[in-house]
Amino acid sequence: MKKTDTAAKRKTGQSALKLDQLDLQLVDALQHDARLSIRELGRRLGVSAPTVSDRLSRLEAAEVIRSYGAVVSLGALGYGVVAFVGVFDTGEKFGELDQWAQDHPHVLECHHLTGRFAALLKVAVTDITALNDLVMELVDMGVQCDTSIVLKSPVPDKLVTVQLPSE
Repeated sequence: MKKTDTAAKRKTGQSALKLDQLDLQLVDALQHDARLSIRELGRRLGVSAPTVSDRLSRLEAAEVIRSYGAVVSLGALGYGVVAFVGVFDTGEKFGELDQWAQDHPHVLECHHLTGRFAALLKVAVTDITALNDLVMELVDMGVQCDTSIVLKSPVPDKLVTVQLPSE
């Protein structure tokens, strides 16, 4: 595979690694409980611990598994307001916006889009004043935006459905 093909796949989120049933079962098991030991994963999947370790290394290197972590309650950590900030066409400011979003501690996600907005940010702040301050930073950058505050999240933190091949 050419280097450009690999770069293109990475940009679209596709892995160059061909996943088999064991890989998919491992990803599924870790999504449900990332605290499982390699030994326990091997026991559950019917393979040796070294096999699990090798597979995990491959999946991590191919960025199929990008990180491990805890799903936390934003409210319990003092973030009382979650909002989506839709950014209208930024013209030449995309690079600046991307860097600002990467560096800003309250920006949880940043996505470039088609449709009404050129980009969409998910942010978590302590209160409305902090949200206003964040939006004003964007305005000061010369970015036009539209903000929607989350009232309720009936489907938070949903896991990716791993399609296991039929045997």
